Amino acid sequence: MIRKTRGRRAVTLLELLIVVSIIGILFAVIVPAVQAAREAVRRTTCGNNLHQVGVAIHSFESSRGSLPGIDDAQPRPLERYRSLSISGQLASFLSGGDALTSKIDEWKQDQEERAVAAPAVLLCPSDPEAYGSAVSYRYNQGSSPPRGWGNGVFSHLRMTTAQVGDGLAQTAFVAERVVYRQSIDSLKHPGSMYLTVDDQDLSPADCIALNKSGFGTLAAQAAGDDWLWADWKHSAYLHWFRPNTGWHDCTRKVDFSALITARSYHPGGVHVLFGDGSVRFVDDTIDLGAWRAMGTRQQTDRTQ
Repeated sequence: MIRKTRGRRAVTLLELLIVVSIIGILFAVIVPAVQAAREAVRRTTCGNNLHQVGVAIHSFESSRGSLPGIDDAQPRPLERYRSLSISGQLASFLSGGDALTSKIDEWKQDQEERAVAAPAVLLCPSDPEAYGSAVSYRYNQGSSPPRGWGNGVFSHLRMTTAQVGDGLAQTAFVAERVVYRQSIDSLKHPGSMYLTVDDQDLSPADCIALNKSGFGTLAAQAAGDDWLWADWKHSAYLHWFRPNTGWHDCTRKVDFSALITARSYHPGGVHVLFGDGSVRFVDDTIDLGAWRAMGTRQQTDRTQ
């Protein structure tokens, strides 16, 4: 008896389209979930890094009797403005401190101004530009305009935690700020800055005017790409604008001062280290008065 064998039925175009559609839907659902999970890990790392910076700050005070100043008052031989930053002063209290201190000593005498790689604890993995000698964290210089030194925790004055009258848990010490490299020539970048003319005082009003005009000159200087510079653009931030404001920051070429805002790549806000060592995620929509008050060390300080 002869049996007839059936051939395999071919997949129809409709079935193929259904399979492709299902794969596409799964891809659309899974990929964002994976990306969100990765960002959650990066965001946690950023917060943990800030906590370690806080430990280093308090260890510095215990050892030296005060918080670090905005610079170490020991300028390099060639350029006074390149004295050592707060991050550099904290190096011996961070992980790998002995090796970092040795590299910093070499940097101070380096005639060729070669960059020194920053320790991983100073880099936020959510920032694609945070590598090499960059720094992701800035130190609070207050809520007054850029030339009003003194109402924040870090300035040319060397403060102590006992002088923080608002309470350590209510006062910001350090916050995130995205890195802006000189090679990135675009005002679309959140870290880019407008450049004021040399003889123009740098005020928030001037910075807003530059933003509104659309004719501002893009600053040639990078911001945050050298963790050892005691320079506003690399080591400081202000509580004048809200975190991640839509206004671009501004800088003044003549004295290297700048109006720097807390910024991050995390959706909705930035990490802030407070004086008590706690790290909190502050929303972009925070009340402006509360944000400015958070940046001062005394309730009587001017915040408007």
